[in-house]
Amino acid sequence: MGTGAAGAAVGGGSGGTGGTGGTGAEAGVVKRVFVTSTEHNGNLGGLAGGDAICNTLAGALGGKWVAWLSGGGQSAANRLSAGGPWYLVDGKTLVFASKAALSTSGPTAALSMDEKGATHSAGRAWTGTSQAGQPLAENCGGWVYSAALIGAWGDITSTVAWSKANTQSCGGAARLYCFEE
Repeated sequence: MGTGAAGAAVGGGSGGTGGTGGTGAEAGVVKRVFVTSTEHNGNLGGLAGGDAICNTLAGALGGKWVAWLSGGGQSAANRLSAGGPWYLVDGKTLVFASKAALSTSGPTAALSMDEKGATHSAGRAWTGTSQAGQPLAENCGGWVYSAALIGAWGDITSTVAWSKANTQSCGGAARLYCFEE
């Protein structure tokens, strides 16, 4: 049975590493991903501020977390040093089989589960990131906010437009995607 960074059991059994409804990883360390239970305007305090929000909300989950945000010339994909795989916090639902899947095939399940295990039926997550994991110009000025700017967001219920569905004013509210390192 694999374990997350905090040492909690993740998955197990004989179901392999299947997608939605799978039973988790058979061996090795697996990582988790969640969407925040809280919404924020585009003033996240930069990339480090987004990471801090993820780490604060992850609290009891343990581990180190990175927000899926691009800005300041840094891509969200390159901000992740871990290679995956990433599961929802239920430890059963495979979302990304590898780091390469982040920018090629996309998620196998919607990233709609928050850090508490609650599933959200609708919502937006700030990303400033293309479907290929690359930075977009629409990033609320590097996530330090300006009402005159816009930020790109992903649809938390989509496996297609998960990273870039549209843009909105940085004064609007959206969640964050948080990936365990």
